[in-house]
Amino acid sequence: MLELAHGRRRQPSPAPAAAGLLMAGLGLAIAAGDWRADGAPASAGSDPARIAHTIAGDALPGSYPARVVRVLDGDTFEAVVRVWFGQDVTTRVRIRNVDAPELKSQCAAEARLAQSAREALADVLASGPVTLHDLGLDKYGGRIVASVSVAASPQSPENVAAMLVAGGYARAYDGRKRQSWCALRG
Repeated sequence: MLELAHGRRRQPSPAPAAAGLLMAGLGLAIAAGDWRADGAPASAGSDPARIAHTIAGDALPGSYPARVVRVLDGDTFEAVVRVWFGQDVTTRVRIRNVDAPELKSQCAAEARLAQSAREALADVLASGPVTLHDLGLDKYGGRIVASVSVAASPQSPENVAAMLVAGGYARAYDGRKRQSWCALRG
């Protein structure tokens, strides 16, 4: 809790937490030699255009254990992420490469699909330990985008995005303009 004037308190915003998580990972990547001190990935070379493209398109490597706090919709959830020994950050996580129907939709059919997608994601995330991989900044800010896996058993982690697509709760998404679920599903 943050103390405000007149003794009031408020929860901290998740946006600074996400930025802190990403900066911690970037610092570790620089120390490990994966990124240069100027912020560019070591593999980007010296061409400024290639550096800018690589930074914008790359994610922070590594795996981060997460504890799900709540599921927001069919492709986004809030989690406590372990970023370092004894260092946990609460942030919103958008699952990479999928698009699920929106709860605040323009048609009743999409709203029904969105509720089913949210329930499916909650079930999948509750099925075992959750791990985030290749964290990056989401294009809308205030949250991160990550590949997400869940392990029903330690030997068999499952890709959450693939599970949602296979179950018909989401579709593959490349980050461009989102298509309406209303038009596709009637």
